[in-house]
Amino acid sequence: MAGCSEEPKVVPTRQVTLKPTPIHRPNLSIAGWPYKTTVLESILDRYRTLNPNSTVTFLPISESYQSSVEHQLKSSSAPNIVQVRESQAGQWLTSGLFSALDSQQTFTDLVNRMGPSARAGIIAGKIPVGLPYYSDVMMLAYNPQMLEAVDVHPPKTWEELRAYALQIRNAGLSKTPLTLNFSPKVNSNLPWWGMVYAAEGRMRSPNDDLIDINPESPEARLLKIIRLMLVDDFTLDPNLGDTSYSAIADGKHAFTIVGSHMAARFNDQNTLNSTRIEFTLLPGLDTPGEFTVGWTPFYAMTSQNIDVYDSALLTLHLGGIDSSGEFFSPRKWALEAGLPPAYPEILSHKDVKNRFNSIIDLTTLKQALGAGRPVEALWEPWYRAWEHHMQEEILLAVWGRKNEVDCLQSINEFGHALARRNRQ
Repeated sequence: MAGCSEEPKVVPTRQVTLKPTPIHRPNLSIAGWPYKTTVLESILDRYRTLNPNSTVTFLPISESYQSSVEHQLKSSSAPNIVQVRESQAGQWLTSGLFSALDSQQTFTDLVNRMGPSARAGIIAGKIPVGLPYYSDVMMLAYNPQMLEAVDVHPPKTWEELRAYALQIRNAGLSKTPLTLNFSPKVNSNLPWWGMVYAAEGRMRSPNDDLIDINPESPEARLLKIIRLMLVDDFTLDPNLGDTSYSAIADGKHAFTIVGSHMAARFNDQNTLNSTRIEFTLLPGLDTPGEFTVGWTPFYAMTSQNIDVYDSALLTLHLGGIDSSGEFFSPRKWALEAGLPPAYPEILSHKDVKNRFNSIIDLTTLKQALGAGRPVEALWEPWYRAWEHHMQEEILLAVWGRKNEVDCLQSINEFGHALARRNRQ
């Protein structure tokens, strides 16, 4: 599908400005998902040390994240700050559940220091709506020992990947050399988005118009290749059950599409994996892939906030610099969790550089981070519904229950209907 420019339909009218308020002891709270909470608590401890007048509490939400947070945001005890992913961004922005950041120099400087994918992931129109603690991209992970065994190089196109997968299977090295995590997602099917971008495709039509799908479009060709690898070659595991990201590191597969942060899980010295998993750019169709999908979780300030100054200071601490001017939080996540920072300069810090060089080729990672771009329709209130419909249609096409053109036509028609209803 051809590309289209997108502007958010609604931008919050309230913006956050860093202006000190009279001295008091604010009780701040953060609602988010419970990922590596020991790392987060160490970051919050740093904030408490630098800001002894404030108390900060993390409110972990493990179940039904979107509906649970929405309930809290609409209550009289709404948290000051909330973590946001792409499936919530457009809907919460349009509903005014969180506030945009000010164009003050502090925020502007941080935005300018972000990588292009991270910047696009937190800018609605021209306004930053939050600050990211990391920004990642999808890459092709591969087992170099299996590739060496059949004397092939990392694939640059899907034709090569399909051929190499057959060679690896025929050599008895792996029953299903390629695994794709196409199980239903709460947020986005990022492996699919990465494949589409690397193939120079798009999922959204210009102006969300109805169009006739070209069976030779990159998206249709990708679906056909995936189905052939699944039902003809028997070289693909679509990973529709319990997701096991460690399967490739355990020697079950030769290839998978995952975020670069998985390099830490695969290759940290304290793991039991005997094989180092390498990462490269996603394959294209007729030429090597030049783009990939990026995603940028961020911290945003809620619109009911009464402790505006202190909450803005905490947001800066969580997703940018602390009051000493240091990138404490992004560095902490990079060093202890292997999360690629949203600010490229951090990768040049000696300790961070050494950390990432131990788990991934840093030159390739930087190239991938520079090639990332967010999912389409990120800032539309209907993105979540469209994404979930897309996931259902993709699975129907992969299993051969629906041909690829009909699948893509349904996605286009659904997006058109959602956009049209939103304009009314």
